[in-house]
Amino acid sequence: MDHQMEFRVLGPLEIMADGRPVRVDAPKQRALLAVLLIHANEVVSTDRLLELVWGDEQPSGGLRTLRFHISKLRDALEPGRAQGEEGIIATRPPGYV
Repeated sequence: MDHQMEFRVLGPLEIMADGRPVRVDAPKQRALLAVLLIHANEVVSTDRLLELVWGDEQPSGGLRTLRFHISKLRDALEPGRAQGEEGIIATRPPGYV
């Protein structure tokens, strides 16, 4: 099922899916999305995502925490996506695109 996604990045980050707003309230998830949008169609390594989103305050379980937030972000953007199905955020070694 194709959905039209629109990301508004001038001013506050806004997400629209099929003309309806999508809520992503968690600050780290919003930051991850912003980084991925800035680097649209480019693979961003997990190390770089951790550095850009958490800076010097990276969580002790960094990669696990990053995967959790990516998973929640995918759920928010594509709630009907089947487990393992590639969506808007794709896993590409060494990170995400």
